Amino acid sequence: MVIYIIALAIFFHLHISRAITRLTASFQYFLAGDLSAPIYDLKRNDEIGVLATAADRFRVLSQDLTQAKKTAEHTTKVKSEFLANMSHEIRTPMNGILGMARQLGRTKLTHEQMKMLNIIQSSGTGLLVIINDILDISKIEASKIELAPIPIHLNSLLDELKHLFAEQAKSKHIKLHISVADELLHCIFLADETRLKQVLINLLGNAIKFTEKGSVTLNVKINELGSDNLSIKFSVIDTGIGIAKENLGKLFEAFSQADTSITRRFGGTGLGLAISSKLLNLMDAPLQVKSEVGQGSRFYFELKTTQVIEQSEFEVVNKQETEEKQLDFSSLNVLVVEDNDINQVVIEAMLNEFGISSIKIAGDGEQAVALCKEHSEENNLQNNFDIIFMDMQMPVLDGPQATICIRKMPAYKDTPIIALTANVLEADKRRCFAAGMNDFVAKPIDYQCVKTALLKWCENECHK
Repeated sequence: MVIYIIALAIFFHLHISRAITRLTASFQYFLAGDLSAPIYDLKRNDEIGVLATAADRFRVLSQDLTQAKKTAEHTTKVKSEFLANMSHEIRTPMNGILGMARQLGRTKLTHEQMKMLNIIQSSGTGLLVIINDILDISKIEASKIELAPIPIHLNSLLDELKHLFAEQAKSKHIKLHISVADELLHCIFLADETRLKQVLINLLGNAIKFTEKGSVTLNVKINELGSDNLSIKFSVIDTGIGIAKENLGKLFEAFSQADTSITRRFGGTGLGLAISSKLLNLMDAPLQVKSEVGQGSRFYFELKTTQVIEQSEFEVVNKQETEEKQLDFSSLNVLVVEDNDINQVVIEAMLNEFGISSIKIAGDGEQAVALCKEHSEENNLQNNFDIIFMDMQMPVLDGPQATICIRKMPAYKDTPIIALTANVLEADKRRCFAAGMNDFVAKPIDYQCVKTALLKWCENECHK
């Protein structure tokens, strides 16, 4: 009996316990990331063989997942690089088109010429919207969008939306209504103004586009939740073509429209609602819809926010206007670093609009560094550049590298350097700031953005 027990123990140790120990060791290697560890007992026909086969299958799946992860990371990197390059390649000529169209609009034109110019500007702006939509959906999918809440004046927001769409609605003989209680108009609340406005513009634009007759209404209701907390419900209601129930499910999918015939009839990329829905999800205010074919649609969301007490809008505007009137940009000494000839003309003309005449142009980063060095060696602070507008992608020496070199010069340690570029991805912005740049203005160059940069960074030099 004792011999039988000893023999059984030896058998258990040699055939079962040791096998389990080997399998455990293999799994520990796998979990540590080493998938090259050997697996024993694969040919056994008992339970140990089943476990060994499972371990082998686990290794194969892990190898497949690791490879898939690497492929996905590579694809994401290629996609980001492609978007960055496409953004740059499209925005650079777009800057020339819209910039020169703006300058042409400041000359004396006939009524017919002005009409054609408006079409050029409208078409260019429309193309820019599509570019921004594609970049937005990519940034949202990569979780690279961060909300920036600021105080928003409800009255100002609604007034801007009304003016933005009034002419469009009028041209289609559609009534546009903004419905909100008078006592709520002066409400000021916290939210990301740019993104909230982007959502409302998309919803109102769609409502007008898909409405042939009747009306489009933006309805705003505010409920106090106690203390300073608010719940603001935005509803966009139209009497348009409506949406079939079977199409509601795919309404918020990227590059999708409820009906393919809609694309041919009304145009559009099918990105607007997908972007709006994803942005509202970031705000914890999911976009919802109710619709009936032939009767119209109602898109709505409820934004939970906080009410703030601030200066009246009139006081803020007056203060800004007063400050701007006291500033004179004509004494500024500006360096523009840009390799594209057309963009050089555009930015120089725009700076001329601010009364700036002392402008030096550098065709690449190396030339910019040489000019800064030349001016600083003259030992006359008045000859130093007051502000530098720097492109990012340039031959010889790019913007970030040039900025690093310029920052090493004592005379330009604190000089504002503004990135002026077609690269608008977050990674590009981080690279600019890491190099020592102070701000970022995207191409196509917007007059108001340049004005904001000058006001922000040259205030001390511009007081009369």
